[in-house]
Amino acid sequence: MLDVFETLGDLIPNFESLFCDQYSVSLTNEANTVLKKLGKAIVCIFMELENVIRQDQTNAPVLGGGLHPIVRYIMNYLTTTYDYHDILEQVFEDHGHMLQEYLKLDDNVPSSSSFSLQMERIMEVLETNLEAKSKIYKDPALCCIFLMNSSKYIIRKTEGSDLRALFANGLFERHQAKSRHNYEQYLRISWNKVQGFLNLDNNGLVLPDMVEKSMKEKLESFNILFEEICRVQSLWFVLDKEFREEIITSIGEILLPAYGNFIQRFQSVLELGKHADHSYTIKYGLEDIEARLNDLFQRIIR
Repeated sequence: MLDVFETLGDLIPNFESLFCDQYSVSLTNEANTVLKKLGKAIVCIFMELENVIRQDQTNAPVLGGGLHPIVRYIMNYLTTTYDYHDILEQVFEDHGHMLQEYLKLDDNVPSSSSFSLQMERIMEVLETNLEAKSKIYKDPALCCIFLMNSSKYIIRKTEGSDLRALFANGLFERHQAKSRHNYEQYLRISWNKVQGFLNLDNNGLVLPDMVEKSMKEKLESFNILFEEICRVQSLWFVLDKEFREEIITSIGEILLPAYGNFIQRFQSVLELGKHADHSYTIKYGLEDIEARLNDLFQRIIR
């Protein structure tokens, strides 16, 4: 439709010069009428796109917190249409009154900003929709993964493209901040409790004869929770390899030093304790922990 609008707009000056007599002027008028109708239809398509997002009430979660199809569809659509940016600015300038009436905007809002305004509204509605969809996940950590994947995809599609300049309201920066927030929330929700079992600070509160038992219980609790998280999250999805490696590196920076210190201290207790259980086997070495972390986020979504 945009190609037709552009071609017809280019041809109308030729029509006006060729068909200027009183018998053929109606042809030029008809061409102008068709051009106006096309312009209105284009504006309506963008307004309807907003409604499609708003009315999308899909309640089925995407497996593994993967990218929702609506995010891919909207971002690809906006990226493609941005190639017609100059034409769309003209269309929305000519028919900006439709958008003002639809949005109940003040007449002081310049019509030349209508296209940018509508693009921003589409993204705001998409963000609200994604926030609602994230609540479908019962696991709050998986909710964070879903939102991170969405933000990462939006950032990827706007970063380094002309589309970024269109969103003067700081869309790119907002999604960078959202991604960082959900990233930190994921680490806290998933791994703070696991790390807590490795805390050595409260061993001084335990009677000397009970230190070994206390540390055994902590280590066994760590193993159970660590194994469960790795089992569950190995089936989760992360958008790209670089992002996945970034998350795994951060988890390693949280767990590996704490686990290494705990095991070193525990081995000393086992060796020096009066009633030491020398037959006790430590299940995971540092390399084993690292290997389990590298198995996270293995789900492949095509």
